[in-house]
Amino acid sequence: MIYDLIVVGKGVAASTALISLSNSGKRIAVIAPDVERNFKIGETLSTSANLELKKLGIYDDFLKEGHLKAYSSFSAWGSEQLNEKYVWEAREKAGWYINRLKFEDFLWSKALEINFDYKSDKVTTTDFNDQIWQVKTKDGTSLKSHYILDCSGRSSIVLRNYSKRKRLDNSVSIYTVLKQSSNFIRPTIASLIESSENGWFYSSITPA
Repeated sequence: MIYDLIVVGKGVAASTALISLSNSGKRIAVIAPDVERNFKIGETLSTSANLELKKLGIYDDFLKEGHLKAYSSFSAWGSEQLNEKYVWEAREKAGWYINRLKFEDFLWSKALEINFDYKSDKVTTTDFNDQIWQVKTKDGTSLKSHYILDCSGRSSIVLRNYSKRKRLDNSVSIYTVLKQSSNFIRPTIASLIESSENGWFYSSITPA
């Protein structure tokens, strides 16, 4: 069988693509390994995410997930003065502080509501001949498709074989997760960006 589309990955990009194709009638296969995840960096959704979630038809269900509204943010650029940006239109125009893993699981659960074949494995090779993609996985399975959607993130499992990657900077990110030490402290639901000589510090509260 030749699929209309093979999706590589099962993160945010893959799930949203699958949800958007829910009524397309296309024959779709998804290839991605099941891996144990303890933490994933990335905790903020911008205001524009509200519109995208509505377009996908999952906004109302997203609201039930318990993420935190991003009403406020603080910043200090080049001085010790702390500036606050507050969003008054709380319901529609504020973004979100999210639990990244919980958000990904939510999107994947919505993607699973549509019809596609799922293979829990890693892609090893891809070939494109006579307008058909042939994808081989680690266990030796071969799948064919008219199109491939590479949603494997920075690893670029498919794309890296067909284009050159450019490093635009040498920035390094170091992060940690801190737990609240006392239940008597009411945390400010906001993010903080503070500049330094060689970069910046960024912190944000995240829901459990």
